[in-house]
Amino acid sequence: MANAVGWGEICYKGLAIRGIDLEPERLSNPYLVIFFIFFVVFGTNFLLNLFVGEVISTYNRQKDALGDDYLYTENQKKFLETKLQVIKCKPKLAFKRPANPFREKMFLVAMS
Repeated sequence: MANAVGWGEICYKGLAIRGIDLEPERLSNPYLVIFFIFFVVFGTNFLLNLFVGEVISTYNRQKDALGDDYLYTENQKKFLETKLQVIKCKPKLAFKRPANPFREKMFLVAMS
C-alpha cells in the first residue's frame, strides 16, 4: 500500500490529520472530504479546460496563418471558387410563353 498513490489513499491520509505534532487518527476530520472532492472535481476540470483551450487556440492560430482552405486539394479549391462565382452571378430562368391561348393566360397569372 506504500507504493499505491491514488486520490483515495491521499484522501484517507488527509482525513486522519489531527494537527501539528499529533498522531494521525482514522477519520478524525471527516469534513476534509469536502475539500478533497472539491479539489479533485474542480481541479481536474480546470486543468482539462486549460489543455483543451490551449489546443483550440493553437489550432485557430494555425488556421488563421494558413488560411481557411488549407485542408482542401487544388481541385476542391477550384470547385469552391466556381461555386462562389455561380452564386454571385444569380442566373435567372427565362420561361417561354406557351403557344396555346388558354395556357398563355394561365402562364401570365402564374408569373404575376
